[in-house]
Amino acid sequence: MIDAGTYREILDLLDQVDVVAHDLLAAELDLYRSLKAKYAGPCIVDFDDKTCLEVILRNVAIRDRAPPP
Repeated sequence: MIDAGTYREILDLLDQVDVVAHDLLAAELDLYRSLKAKYAGPCIVDFDDKTCLEVILRNVAIRDRAPPP
């Protein structure tokens, strides 16, 4: 059964990550592309996917605030 609320949240997070995709590290980009492909159509929603996308967005925000080396 599809959890419509979490599914919508994941789609929104994918849209947010899409905006900052140019700032992703290789592993983050691979995970993002994998999740984007998974959620391109109906699928079983995995709550961990939502958490992964939130972590990616948090990591990008932290890197943006970090002082240059």
